[in-house]
Amino acid sequence: MEINKYSICVICSGSFDLFLIVPRFPVEGETMPAKKSYIKNGGKGANQAVAASKLGSSTIFAGQFGKDVYGQNLVHEMQGNMVETGNIRLLEGVQTGQAIITLTEKGENSIIIVGGANTFYESEDSLPLEYQKAILQSRFLLLQKEIPLKISTLAAQFAKKYQKIVMLDCGGTDEKIPENLMKNLDFISPNSTELQSILGWEKKEISTQEIREQIIRKYKDLVVVLKKGSDGSEVISENIQIEVPSITQLDKKILDKYTIKDTVGAGDCFTAVFLCII
Repeated sequence: MEINKYSICVICSGSFDLFLIVPRFPVEGETMPAKKSYIKNGGKGANQAVAASKLGSSTIFAGQFGKDVYGQNLVHEMQGNMVETGNIRLLEGVQTGQAIITLTEKGENSIIIVGGANTFYESEDSLPLEYQKAILQSRFLLLQKEIPLKISTLAAQFAKKYQKIVMLDCGGTDEKIPENLMKNLDFISPNSTELQSILGWEKKEISTQEIREQIIRKYKDLVVVLKKGSDGSEVISENIQIEVPSITQLDKKILDKYTIKDTVGAGDCFTAVFLCII
């Protein structure tokens, strides 16, 4: 086995996504006809692995899909995008994960996730051998919150044992991040809502100083990569603060030229880009 053969190892979810295009979100009890529907491959892990590979980083993916047509389609598309898939586990009798995505004409989205194979682990007390092999062959480990956090914690602990760099994208469930996972992270990337969940706060406006006091004071080597949507992004550590404006802040007339069609996966692309350039 070649050590650091790959730049990035992604351990998380893959899914087949059903998109429903609607004029607006339905209200409770309302029946609404969709303008159209279509299926695409997705899942935060698969999205980020493909994005990283397209950006030129050698990428290996480890996760669980159902041994069904949807799982096979996911593997084939990832292979077509030069992602190494030899460490994917295909499970008999378990469906591939699924997402139902309601998408409005304004580009807004609402997502319901069916875990399927992504969350079906017979034991969450040991890290699958396939995952260990994938981590050992990589420099970076990228995790998300669409598989059991116990598995992600084991993956992070294993990675740090071998001096790998570990990043957690906080997208997925709103389950609290365990202490044993937090202390094994080098980078954490929440959006504003996910940051509230990490802190256990309800206030929407959280200052850089509060992030330092509440998170970085406890985890001194941790770097917070905060996604702020149309307000851009911010990188915060004990000694660093970098604010990066969004494209709409740099060019206020850009939306006169372009229309936002779909924001699904935008955060996944952001995380992949960040990891590819550090």
